[in-house]
Amino acid sequence: MKNFIKIVMLFSSSTLVLLVLFGLIFRATLYWTLPVAPGEPYGIADILELIIYFTILGMASLNVIVGLILLLVPNWRDIRLAVIALIVSLIMPPLYFMLHSLVPKLM
Repeated sequence: MKNFIKIVMLFSSSTLVLLVLFGLIFRATLYWTLPVAPGEPYGIADILELIIYFTILGMASLNVIVGLILLLVPNWRDIRLAVIALIVSLIMPPLYFMLHSLVPKLM
């Protein structure tokens, strides 16, 4: 079971980092090409960006849970991996939130 928890932690941490990179690449490229209907305040690009951000938040919360499991359960304790999971999950959502508006338009 300890190996399974480690695999889940590595998967969720790497997926979280890849989601942040995907979100930033989406903002730099495809976001600007999706149209907004006349008279509507938001377009499909804004909705997709919101879905990406909520997915990042969900993966970060999963990562926090796995990190806390690795810290609190004595038989599965691995402090190094737990600290990495907690740091990644606490840094990535605010990093995406700050950087997504600063990403330049590439297309």
